[in-house]
Amino acid sequence: MKELYGLRSKIAHGDIKATKGRINWNSTVISAKGSLVSIDKLTMMAQYATATIRAVLDDAELLSVIKAAKKNECLSALFLERLFFPKSGDKITL
Repeated sequence: MKELYGLRSKIAHGDIKATKGRINWNSTVISAKGSLVSIDKLTMMAQYATATIRAVLDDAELLSVIKAAKKNECLSALFLERLFFPKSGDKITL
């Protein structure tokens, strides 16, 4: 995840470095003209995005908060509750 965020930053903020060698589907190239992200990195990004969307869609409580009129207050309260008082079945990975 950290590697993908770094790549996002390079694309968004324009960290341009000269690319050496042939450019192909396994290359990640960022230049003033555009960017090309390798298939491996694109696949990893899609997997993270899909897992995140599925986690939100599978969480009835979170979906109801997102639909609530006072969405910001409810999301903040839910975030703090889950951060400081996780359910016994919640996994914590570092």
